[in-house]
Amino acid sequence: MITVDVLVEALRRYIDTSYKHQGRSIETGVDCLGLVAACANDLGIEILDEVDYSTKVDPDRLLNGIKEHCVQNFPKTFEIGDLALMQFSKLAGPTHLAIITDKGLIHSYNRVGKVVEHRMNSVWKARIVSTFKINGVNYE
Repeated sequence: MITVDVLVEALRRYIDTSYKHQGRSIETGVDCLGLVAACANDLGIEILDEVDYSTKVDPDRLLNGIKEHCVQNFPKTFEIGDLALMQFSKLAGPTHLAIITDKGLIHSYNRVGKVVEHRMNSVWKARIVSTFKINGVNYE
């Protein structure tokens, strides 16, 4: 089983990778789901990995796909290695993914055009609607 430290280290290798819609490669780019899927694939972890989605994400489809390979935290937690489902607009619903780290969040962020890690201030924390433990990762 993969430890949280190994997961975060693997994600950090993607920092500065270009944003690319439906991307799944450190060489050519990743989107927020692609970052999680590519990193999980690198580690041999089975996780949601669909590429037949539009730029307008279907929140229900995303949530259902996550629940197939993750366990939702009730109540939500903010522990290192948690998969964070995020919402930028109340009208659009939750459409973005990030992983919580010891420094904040790692995610592929379209607005800056690449994978970033940054602190989790109150604005970012408020965007997180649910968190999940990824099956195949040891959170102890």
